[in-house]
Amino acid sequence: MCLGFGMFLMRREDLERALPVLERGMEVGRRGSIFVYVFTLVAAVGRVQALTGRVKEGLALMTEVLEDSRARKMALGQAVRLAWLAEGLLVAEEYEPAWERALESLDYSRRSNERGQEAWTLHLLGEIAGRRRPGALDEAERFYRDAMAIAEPLGMRPAMARCFLGLGELYLREGRVEVAHGHLHTAAGLFRDLGITSLQTRAERLLGAPRG
Repeated sequence: MCLGFGMFLMRREDLERALPVLERGMEVGRRGSIFVYVFTLVAAVGRVQALTGRVKEGLALMTEVLEDSRARKMALGQAVRLAWLAEGLLVAEEYEPAWERALESLDYSRRSNERGQEAWTLHLLGEIAGRRRPGALDEAERFYRDAMAIAEPLGMRPAMARCFLGLGELYLREGRVEVAHGHLHTAAGLFRDLGITSLQTRAERLLGAPRG
C-alpha cells in the first residue's frame, strides 16, 4: 500500500507527501525482509531525495539498491529502478551515465513487456537527449513521440502531459515559439485536468515568458 500510494503521489509531483509514505513502506518491508518491494521502495526514496535537492544522498541510495538487487538477481522492478537512477543523474547533470542507465531501463522494460514503463523511459530519454546534446532536436523529439505513441492508447495521460511539456520546452529552447506554445497549451490543459498544479504552473509560466 505504501509503495502504490507513494508512486501515485510521485506521479502527481507531490514529492513532499510521497517521502514519508515511501519511508514507512521501506521500514515495514525491511522489517519483514520483503525484498520484492523493499528494493523499489528504497529506490523511490532515493529518487525523491535526488529530485528535492538531496542529490548526492539520493544517488548513493539508488546506486546501492541497484547493486543489491543485481546481486540477488531481482529483475522485477529493475526497469523503473534504473530509470529513477537515470533521473537522479540527469538532475546532477551527469548526462552520459544518465543516458546509459536510461538505455538499460529501456532494454529491461522491452524484454519484460512493461509497456507503461517503456513509455516513461522513452520520455526520460527525450529529456536527457535534449540536455546531453543541445541542438539535437530530432533525437529528443523522436523519443518524446515514441513515448506518446505508447502512452496514448494506454490512457497514460500524465505521461502524455509530460511529453507535451518536454516538447514545448525543447522547441522553446530552439526558438520555435509558436510550435512550443501549442504543446505548452496542451500540457497545461492536461495538467489542469489531472490536478497536477505544479506542472500546470510550470507550463503556464513558460507560456508567459517574454518572447525573443
